Amino acid sequence: MKDDVFDFVVYTPCHKFIQGETAQAFELAKLANLNFLWIPVVGDALIGRARSIIASQFLKLRMAPYMVFVDSDIVFTPDDLKRLYGHLKAGYEYIGGLYTVKTAAHSAHYGLGGQTVIDGKITEVKYLSAGFTGLSRSLLERMVKELELPLLHKDEWCECYPFFESQRYLDEEKGAIYISEDWDFTVKARKVGVKAYCDTGIRVAHIGTTAWTVEQLILKEREKRQASAPEGEAEKEKTECRNR
Repeated sequence: MKDDVFDFVVYTPCHKFIQGETAQAFELAKLANLNFLWIPVVGDALIGRARSIIASQFLKLRMAPYMVFVDSDIVFTPDDLKRLYGHLKAGYEYIGGLYTVKTAAHSAHYGLGGQTVIDGKITEVKYLSAGFTGLSRSLLERMVKELELPLLHKDEWCECYPFFESQRYLDEEKGAIYISEDWDFTVKARKVGVKAYCDTGIRVAHIGTTAWTVEQLILKEREKRQASAPEGEAEKEKTECRNR
């Protein structure tokens, strides 16, 4: 296959099935003016290995300069995908959209007591979750070379470079912690000089018991502030909310 047939390739790692809302989002994206290929990858229960295999295959096949992860429980619009691709094309080598954890308790990029400023702008994040994330092929190439990543399971179905690993990590603020495979990728990216960014204007939904949105997270945080504020100030805030 000729190099860079597509502008970007979208991969969906999935253990059992893809949510109907996610599949519908891809059907809508196909109708938009976007030159991308969608590849669902079903069956591997080990998410770090699944992401590593996907990234390694992308690197090997060279079908596009950029790849995007859209997880099987993420709901997005064609504009979300178009905007993410625009950032990659503009030079951001590792950037994602904003979404909540499944319970909508906080942003997925929240980061162990940190905060995400939701202002519609691009912001640097310490750890980037991979549910709706784009990265460049050149970033993967530099990781392999500069971090001397070994090729594991050569010539087997699970052949991959260990780009994504859940493991212990010594955080400069929190001390010894256990990080997920996508946060580990963020650490590896920093080691080769690439920062992680989140576009807080890209707000995709994450399906848990319901499809939580960032707007619902904002509302929940506002309710928390009202509950902890002095009685007079809380009543004033409620009045202002009603008048909006």
